Amino acid sequence: MNGQRPTVIGGLSPRDDPVARLHRFQGEHPEVQFTAPHMGGRGRYLAVVPAGSVPGDPREITVNSLDLAGLMDQLEENWPPEESQPQEGNQE
Repeated sequence: MNGQRPTVIGGLSPRDDPVARLHRFQGEHPEVQFTAPHMGGRGRYLAVVPAGSVPGDPREITVNSLDLAGLMDQLEENWPPEESQPQEGNQE
């Protein structure tokens, strides 16, 4: 190489990047506690949702997945990202 870094073309959009999705979710739902497997180890990603945090469900919920993208998919089934939800009073 000539000392220059290669240019990355493409990559994940913030909507598809599981780390960006996690950070957005944490900002929108700070009550949810996350646990990740230790570096290089086996384990599951966990999210513990406090009782009453999911509309219509009074139970504490634990969500788990082998990878972060799967965990975020499961969480976003209950809580779609706020930017994709229609805003009230914005009807034309």
